[in-house]
Amino acid sequence: MLGWVTPNKVPPYLYAADVLIIPPTGKPLREHHRTVLPIKVFNYLAAGRAILAPDLPDTAELLHHGVNCMRVPADDVDAAAEALHRLADDPLFAGSLAERAREDARGYTWEERARKLKAFMEERLAASK
Repeated sequence: MLGWVTPNKVPPYLYAADVLIIPPTGKPLREHHRTVLPIKVFNYLAAGRAILAPDLPDTAELLHHGVNCMRVPADDVDAAAEALHRLADDPLFAGSLAERAREDARGYTWEERARKLKAFMEERLAASK
């Protein structure tokens, strides 16, 4: 087990992986009645690797099953294992998810977010005149 790594040393580990996993657990939803988008999602998308994630509301906006990731029901170990096998056994499919993930990541940079926010504000200001 590697243990904690400083953020600036994480990218080589992401690039070394074939599949990046967001633990498919519903524990936050059960215990806190909500989930929070893990910040790692953005790094995972940018790494351009296949992603396995829980099918929960927090990741639904960014991760789309069969498009840029594999989503499995939370706490379903069999579904998670089946998805991992699919990704391992079908490198073309895993590669297509990874490619789309990297493409999608380009829309989630600080610069892109600022551009969208600026456009939104300009649109609202123009409408109020």
